[in-house]
Amino acid sequence: MGQIDSHTLFPMRVAHMKKVMIMLIRTIIVIICIPLLLALIFFGLIMIGYYTQNVDPFLRKTAGEIREELLLLTPVGSGMEGVIQLIDSNESWSWHNRYIAPVGAPTDLAGRGRVGVHSIRVNLGQYSGNPIRRGSLLAIHVTAIWGFDEDSNVVDIQVRKS
Repeated sequence: MGQIDSHTLFPMRVAHMKKVMIMLIRTIIVIICIPLLLALIFFGLIMIGYYTQNVDPFLRKTAGEIREELLLLTPVGSGMEGVIQLIDSNESWSWHNRYIAPVGAPTDLAGRGRVGVHSIRVNLGQYSGNPIRRGSLLAIHVTAIWGFDEDSNVVDIQVRKS
């Protein structure tokens, strides 16, 4: 039997250490990189779903932009019948999503003030939130509230996103 000297042992240890390092790198890739990659793919699919969902672009506008468009369709001074016709003509604004209140439209989310003497509230629709910009994947509901005076004419329109 031949004796192994230090000149032969050192290259064997180096070769063994290379194998150990390769196994360690593979383990790190499997444990850390693959789950991270899967998470990125999942997030990408969520974002693709957000941007490709079949949502009326009208709903994605700001509350102020939606209000301005509604004011073009039902300007201040318009009668309640015109507002009801507009609501009835839009299939996504179904009757069960609206009601006529015997009080004016609330001026803020807390309902502290009122505009007009009665109002119509309509759920215009909803869409999924942008998790980056709004921090949520939950649905964003878009609501319009028309306030009317004692003669049933429009005095203001409010649009809320919640």
